[in-house]
Amino acid sequence: MKLVILFFLLFSTAVSAEPKSLLNLDSLFEEKTYLYTGALTWHPFPSDYDYQWKHKLLGVQYDRWVAIYFENSYYEDSFFAGYEFYQDEWWEDIEAGLAIGPTYGYRHCIKRRGKAERRFCAAPFATMKFKQFSGQPVIAILPGAFALTVRWLL
Repeated sequence: MKLVILFFLLFSTAVSAEPKSLLNLDSLFEEKTYLYTGALTWHPFPSDYDYQWKHKLLGVQYDRWVAIYFENSYYEDSFFAGYEFYQDEWWEDIEAGLAIGPTYGYRHCIKRRGKAERRFCAAPFATMKFKQFSGQPVIAILPGAFALTVRWLL
């Protein structure tokens, strides 16, 4: 979590979120749509739990809005929906961003303790996207993990 906050503080001056008018139909078709597929994760903190590291993931991003289905590190179906603030050309062909929104499917929002019902949790995470490839690698800094996925321009 500290990494996400630090990332946001360092790059918040470079991040912009210009509002788009929904009434302007010409701009509606200028936005980019991406498809996200698959993910690998690494959990750097010691744990007795055997986390899943290869994940089913399918998501779509339209402009700055993101919706993702994924199988989480506890082998359970989860969903994220949110908004991403990003700097398009942060450094050459790298796009840096911060996504915020709820995720559903985890049984605990902070620490894993016993059985609980699945719930909604806050899910802020930082991203770096490498745009020089047709299949763009995306690194996400999540609370407690790092993730690698690929996005495709539709």
